[in-house]
Amino acid sequence: MRRDLTIPEYNFHSKLWQLAQSQVNRQTNLSSKLLTKGWRKGTEMHEWMAPAFTRNLDQRLSRPDYGYCVAYKETQNCFGMEGLKKAIIHANDDGDGIIGGWYHEGKFYFDSVKKVSNRVHAENLAVLNGQIGIYHLTTDTY
Repeated sequence: MRRDLTIPEYNFHSKLWQLAQSQVNRQTNLSSKLLTKGWRKGTEMHEWMAPAFTRNLDQRLSRPDYGYCVAYKETQNCFGMEGLKKAIIHANDDGDGIIGGWYHEGKFYFDSVKKVSNRVHAENLAVLNGQIGIYHLTTDTY
């Protein structure tokens, strides 16, 4: 069943899109800096390699700070504004109220994600949801 975004969801939609856009700007700036000045700081390399975010759909769009995130198969291949809308609706209606996003080869990708505290549980959920990886919030690694 398809539905439209509510006003609060639309506000999150706009904020998340702005966050995604800022990630691309950061990636572009870092890419230019790294190409002209070389690798100077390990953190810049990490940021350049993974321009992504994970956010709770709360008023502050806070970042979950521990555990593992696994994308739901229902939001596989969600990209652009329509993908963001689908991921937000899923996260609010059927998910944990958490969304992840990243920029890759000219597209914004978004997922509704489930957060768990146990790595084995996360790996099992990844298999059940047809995912090839999990994201560890504490270490910021895949």
